[in-house]
Order: sequence, then C-alpha cells, then structure tokens
Amino acid sequence: MQKHYANLISWSSLFINFLIVTLTIFYNLNPLFFIIAILIASIFDLFDGKVARKYNKKESEKTFGQMTDSFCDILNFGFIPSIIFLYIFIGDVSFIILFLTSFLFVWGGAFRLARFHAVKQIKGFIGVPITIIGPLMMANVVILSNIYLVLLLTWFMTYLMVANIKVKKF
Repeated sequence: MQKHYANLISWSSLFINFLIVTLTIFYNLNPLFFIIAILIASIFDLFDGKVARKYNKKESEKTFGQMTDSFCDILNFGFIPSIIFLYIFIGDVSFIILFLTSFLFVWGGAFRLARFHAVKQIKGFIGVPITIIGPLMMANVVILSNIYLVLLLTWFMTYLMVANIKVKKF
C-alpha cells in the first residue's frame, strides 16, 4: 500500500479542488475559496513527489506516478483556474475572448507538461512550471478586478510556460 501513497495525495488534491469549484459555482460561494483550493493543491503537490521518491522504487510505479501527477497538475493548475477565470469574468468582455484565453492557458499548461516528459530537463526546467503559474493565475483572477489586466497577465503567463527559457529548480 505504501507505494500508492503519492498517487493518493495527487488524487486527493484533485478531489479537493473539484469539490471547492463545484460548491463555489453551484452554491455561489465566495471566489476566495478558489485561492484556498489552489493552495491546498500546491501543498499536496509538494508532498506527492517526496512520498513518491521515498516509496516508488519500481520503474512502472514511477511512470504511473509521474503521469498521475501531471494529470492532476494540468487539472489543478490549468483547467480549474481557467474555469474560475471564465466564471468570474463572464459578461465583462466577449465570451469568445474569455473562452479562447482560458483554452490558451490550459493548452500552455498541457504543452509545458508534455514537453517536461518528452525533453530531458538538465539542471532545471524549460519554461515556467504550471505548478508556479497556476497559483499566480488564481491570484490574478481573484484579486484583480480589471479584466484587461487579467487578460494580459494570462497571455504572458501562458507564454512563460511554453517559452524556451530555463528556470532553476528549487
């Protein structure tokens, strides 16, 4: 059972985020709950890797765990912030602009994660990880009220994920 702890942590973060988003949208909770969800996901994301390195010794377990982690990362830090972005700003500008910006952000995160697995990362990352950009996206969406500023920041953050810039691991 120990070998599955890391995956359980990843899936738990996804469950918590899905729960908070669902409750917020359907029961009109305060959007600040979104920040709580992304913080919980960030904390869980820190621990799932540590637990995986401790318990997952077989290559098949490592591969499955990496895919589980990336799947949860794109949902927690890409898809959910994009849905929240749509939810908060719907009606402020054209739906097409909101939708395309949301999709662009999700695509950027998926591209970043796919490249992470496909390209050998030497001493750091290529592009800013979605686990850093996702919380920044959430903060921008929930704290800033100027839709045009949020749009510009979202496009810039998407660029940071897909750009060929080197980012040090911490």
